[in-house]
Amino acid sequence: MEPGFCGRSMTNFESNCYTTGSVRRNLTAELAAMSADSGVMRLASFSSSAALQNFVTESQRTRVGSGLSTRSKEPLNLAQRLRIGLFYEHRTKKVFYLKCAAEAGCKMMEFEDADKLYHAVETTNSFVSCGSLRAVNLGAGGEVLWRVSFRGCSEQLPALISFPDAAGNRCGNSSQPVLSWMLAAAQPAAEEEQTEGTNSNKKKVFRSSMKSFNTAH
Repeated sequence: MEPGFCGRSMTNFESNCYTTGSVRRNLTAELAAMSADSGVMRLASFSSSAALQNFVTESQRTRVGSGLSTRSKEPLNLAQRLRIGLFYEHRTKKVFYLKCAAEAGCKMMEFEDADKLYHAVETTNSFVSCGSLRAVNLGAGGEVLWRVSFRGCSEQLPALISFPDAAGNRCGNSSQPVLSWMLAAAQPAAEEEQTEGTNSNKKKVFRSSMKSFNTAH
């Protein structure tokens, strides 16, 4: 049975309550809003494609519990894209997720099996793209199709929000680890672009010198 701390319109999954936000925000604004809420809420995040699949399946259940404890539950509406705590680093072509624990706090970790993750990456001018989840319940056979999209972090989206299912169980500020990681991801990428630009200029100078040499001889 789902702990009573999660409301009827929420989903309980791996000791966390999940719900959908009603306000469309970009990543920075969403993290700021969550930080203002004493660090209880955070972007829903998943460590593997299997965990994500299990969550989507669980979120669409309409009955929870067993026997006399069975009660009805509203499935989460995942029909529109919802911002989640998954990120795509273009330089390394790797997926990262926000991992939070009550004692260890929050930190960014590499997604366990990105090769099995059903996702699409949109080309942007940024070093990092932000993930969003959309799922469609096909109804008849109970099958739910889902996909993660990685697009620009400035996109205005509602969020898929999670928080611990035990009152007072907080994981600290989840905003700073995300922003610090994004800043760190941008630095080597910028250095590579600068190096490529320098090498390109050197090649142009070399070609120009060779052309002048050939003309003179």
